[in-house]
Amino acid sequence: KLIKNTIAHIKITAFSQTTLSEIIDDIELLYSQNHGKISGIILDLRDNLGGVLSSGIAVTSLFLPDGVVILNVQSRKKEDKKQYKNTPIDYDGLAYVSKLENMKFLKIIPLVLLVNSDSAGSSEIVASILQEYGRATVVGTSSFGKDTFAAIIPLTTKPSAIKLATARWTTPKGKSVWPNGVIPNIEVLDHIEGEDIQLQEALSVFDKK
Repeated sequence: KLIKNTIAHIKITAFSQTTLSEIIDDIELLYSQNHGKISGIILDLRDNLGGVLSSGIAVTSLFLPDGVVILNVQSRKKEDKKQYKNTPIDYDGLAYVSKLENMKFLKIIPLVLLVNSDSAGSSEIVASILQEYGRATVVGTSSFGKDTFAAIIPLTTKPSAIKLATARWTTPKGKSVWPNGVIPNIEVLDHIEGEDIQLQEALSVFDKK
């Protein structure tokens, strides 16, 4: 929804295979309804425990220049490393290339991210990378601090499985969110007496720009 007429507030509750298409469609709709007048975006990742890796990378890519490094991933084998860049083939974004061409304003629009202690996994990827590039101001409380990916291995003897950490990720500069999480640029405690003071602080960031 739009706040103060021109600030888009977008809440992502989880990162799924459809998150990229949904956020593109939502921004397109708000942009069209408001005749192209969007002066900033608040990306609300509070209580978002993560989800699909490529989805987190995809959302991050919307706000960064083409070709820049987004994520470094190292598996349990030290020699097995992968680097994700801001190219559609790296984040399942090939189907949206034409739409993204018409949304270049996302690369420069003022951006604020909201996080809290229940922001984890892909939420921390988005927040830490956009913060590191100086692309977004992070507001709220420190995030969960999860820098690993897990694989679920079914057991044949019972209808159960085990979950093992198989890889660890770092920011382009090699920083990890473990164990302290993403540290906000502006720390603000949770809601007080039903008032969303974190969202209010996020709005005030645009007033200072």
